[in-house]
Amino acid sequence: MTAAPLYDVLLFDFDGVIVESVDIKTAAFGTLYAEHGEAICAEVRAYHSAHGGVSRYEKFRYFDTVLLGLPAPSAAREHELDERFSALVLAAVVAAPLVCGIAAVLDYYLRRAPMYVVSGTPEIELTTIIERRGLGRYFQRLCGSPVDKLTHIADILAAGQHAPERALVIGDAYTDYAAAAGNGTHFLGRVAPGVPNPFPSQVAVVEDFDHCAGGCLDGWGRSALSPLS
Repeated sequence: MTAAPLYDVLLFDFDGVIVESVDIKTAAFGTLYAEHGEAICAEVRAYHSAHGGVSRYEKFRYFDTVLLGLPAPSAAREHELDERFSALVLAAVVAAPLVCGIAAVLDYYLRRAPMYVVSGTPEIELTTIIERRGLGRYFQRLCGSPVDKLTHIADILAAGQHAPERALVIGDAYTDYAAAAGNGTHFLGRVAPGVPNPFPSQVAVVEDFDHCAGGCLDGWGRSALSPLS
């Protein structure tokens, strides 16, 4: 018999939480704007790094209008940029290593609590990546852009009738934390070695999941928002 979990539902970001793919996407954004010179590429990479979890379409709009001084991108240009970006990252993300210890976390909760992915990656691409990696069996649903994370989390909690104080969101960007805070859930931040911590001081963080006994996250993240009594 399996023990009852402290959390009734877990919601994971993907890049930087399940897979070590953040650097892949940072480099791809730079490549996408290489024709505009290294100074623009550096700004593109820096903006992406500072806005983890934000939809790539929002970033395309910012890069075109603010960095390049162009009109807001048309649907056709956004589609072109998206296809070029996907071509740069898809195979590399499929091949990227898992974050240390996350496999044990997924195995631990597989029959203990429903799990979801809530990502800024376009949903079709996210589904393709997770299916190719053989991870689909762990998750009830894969939630990506264009819907934002705040809305996705609210919808998951409502559909499953999950109390926010029994839910844990795990993310590596302030966007993830803000979406969790907006829904009143607990939050655990993943901050990779050498990466600046983007979270408020009260947020519980880990470098990876190797030290979580047997993959159990019970108790982690309890100090982030509204601790369980």
